[in-house]
Formats: sequence, C-alpha cells, structure tokens
Amino acid sequence: LEEIFIDRAKSAKNMNRPAIKDMVRRIKAGGISYVVSYRLDRITREKFSYYEFERILNDFNVKIIYTNDLNTDDTPSGEYVKDIKIASASFERMQSSQRVRDKMYQTLKQGYHVSGLPPIGYLSGRESKTIVVDKNCAPHIKKIFEDFLLGKKPSQISNEFSDAGVCVPPRKLRCGKVFKAKPYSENIIRKILANPTYAGFVFRRTKGLELFKGRHKAIISEDTGLKRIRNGSQRHHMGRWRSPSICPNRRKIQKPLRQQKVQSRARIRSASSVRKMRDMQDVSTIRHARTTASFH
Repeated sequence: LEEIFIDRAKSAKNMNRPAIKDMVRRIKAGGISYVVSYRLDRITREKFSYYEFERILNDFNVKIIYTNDLNTDDTPSGEYVKDIKIASASFERMQSSQRVRDKMYQTLKQGYHVSGLPPIGYLSGRESKTIVVDKNCAPHIKKIFEDFLLGKKPSQISNEFSDAGVCVPPRKLRCGKVFKAKPYSENIIRKILANPTYAGFVFRRTKGLELFKGRHKAIISEDTGLKRIRNGSQRHHMGRWRSPSICPNRRKIQKPLRQQKVQSRARIRSASSVRKMRDMQDVSTIRHARTTASFH
C-alpha cells in the first residue's frame, strides 16, 4: 500500500472530507494504479459526488477495488448494478436522516431540549435532554429583556453591561468541557432576544418557526415574551422570534458601491449605444431616401 486515508468520525454523505480530499490530490499527483476501499458507500453516499470521483479515476487510469462489496465491470450490466448500489446508498442516508428528524420532532413535542448545548442562562440537567436555570446568569437574561422592552437597542444594552463589568459567567458541561467567561457582545444579546427558550418554549426552525411548551423553567414570563414580540415588531422590526439583525419590512440590501458604479457605467454605455444605433438608423434612412430619389 502506498498510503492509507481514514476519515474518523466523519459521515460519507459527500466528498467534503479531509482524508478523501487528500486521496484525490494524491491520485492527481500520479503514480497510483489502484484504490482499495471497504465498500462503495465508504467513498460517498451522494451520487453526483461519486460520479465526479469516478471521472477523476478514469482520467488518471486508476481502478477501484472493494474488499467487502461487489466489484463491477464496465459492461452495461455492471454499470446498471453500480447505479443501483449508489442509489441504494443515497436512499439509506436520506431515510436515516428522516428518521432522526422524526425522532427529534416527537421529542420536541414532549417538551425536551434537543437543540444541542443549553443556551446562556441554562445548564444541562441530571436527566438526558433536560435543562435547568443557571442562577448566576438568570438575572442578566431578565435585565436584557427588561431593557429591550423599555426601548433600548442591543448595542446600548451591550455597552451598559460592558461598563458595569458584567460578563457571561463560565460554564461547565456534564462532559467536562468548560466555557470561559466572555462579555455580553451585541451579537450574543441579539441571539438571546431571538431565543424562545427563555419564555419556556422549545422550538425548531424548518420553513418557519414551530413552538412547543417546554419542560424547563422559564426565565421570563410568557407575557413578557409576547410583549417582546409585539414591541419588537413595532420598534425594531424584529418580528416573531426572529433574529433582531433581520428586518422583515426592510429586506432590500444595499449593493456595494463598486457594484453600483459598474452598473451605472453599464447603463451609460447602454444608453450611448442606443443613441449610436438611432443615429445609424437615421443615416441609413437618409441614404436610402437619396438612392430612391436618384433612381426616380
């Protein structure tokens, strides 16, 4: 064997993996005749990625051998079997992902927290998928929502916390990982204001936002959460539990100045070209009239 490439704890859903990229670079460098893999779905489970990988193998005259899978040839029957195996691998991945999403959805409907790490203000509970209030951080969360309902912007709240020396306290997870203390930046405050967890909900974002009553204790009251929605939509255009950085009523993004200049130049050129075409048409019309008059 020339070299062994292993992607540890990486899904084979596509070719965007460090080891497989290194292997492709090694193949392109030359001097490789065979690639040995455990199974076809260990290369990738995405059909377009596999066909691209196969094209690279054909360009550099490299053959692939599977130790625990069927090795097909270049005949029509072999290509047909290979296409079926790629489709089966892709279907298995999509089906597994759908089952995980369905399981998470049912867990959410029961009020459990399945969104990864607990948000600032909460800690992992003793039971799985439960969170408890962080007593050191809960007053900060309440103060953030109170100030926001009074009309203060996230940047103002962040500056006040910074001047007072208030920081996010360090947190330690059950796995032993420790998060160091950090300041309440404007971005963190925006995320806190956009998180329904503090009002006692669990949620998921698909096409929209679905809220479910959570099993955890709320830091702010549900009435405060409703006021936050109402006041946020009126004052800061924040809508229904959306990120404060998004303005639903102002979705037009101003283009960079350089792009504006290029477009303005294009408009000028297009306008000048139109004028030239009109002048040419006028000239051709006059010439045609003169020619017709001479014949008469």
